Amino acid sequence: MFTSLDFLVIAFMGLAALTLLSLALMFLLKNKTAKRVFFYIVVALGLYISSIGLRIGLSGWFTAQIGFGV
Repeated sequence: MFTSLDFLVIAFMGLAALTLLSLALMFLLKNKTAKRVFFYIVVALGLYISSIGLRIGLSGWFTAQIGFGV
């Protein structure tokens, strides 16, 4: 039985592997179109990861500042 933390670790490892694979392919391939596609994949993953961190961080900070946080 997996807990939510286990799923979070699995999702993080998957995103990290996909990002590293995209970065490696972006620098190893000679085709400019393929490089551009992998560049956009890396940018999209970075924006997605930063938006999740921002959403989690701000919601916890805001509730703590107004006194409802634990």
